[in-house]
Amino acid sequence: MASVTEITKVEVPPSAVEGEIVNVVVKVKNLLVGANKSISIGVTGLYDGATLPQPDIKLVAAGITETFKTSFMMLGEDVTLLIGSWYKGTDGIFHLDDTAQAN
Repeated sequence: MASVTEITKVEVPPSAVEGEIVNVVVKVKNLLVGANKSISIGVTGLYDGATLPQPDIKLVAAGITETFKTSFMMLGEDVTLLIGSWYKGTDGIFHLDDTAQAN
């Protein structure tokens, strides 16, 4: 997949206790090359079926990696995060481009 964006890193703490706020940092690179190749990029995520709060959509220049931050309250069990990066195409629609997983 990952033809326009690449999730280069997902940072989460190694552990968390129930009720603790878990900070999530996702780094996404614009894979396009050349002048005028800035694109709008967004990040979404799920943890055990619940939706992560969506960070702001950012305009990212060609070849640049941007950082997106969000958080959630830890459940009483281990969770798996599913992260997706989206870009706004010339059709005006956001397209899922890359995915990553973190525990």
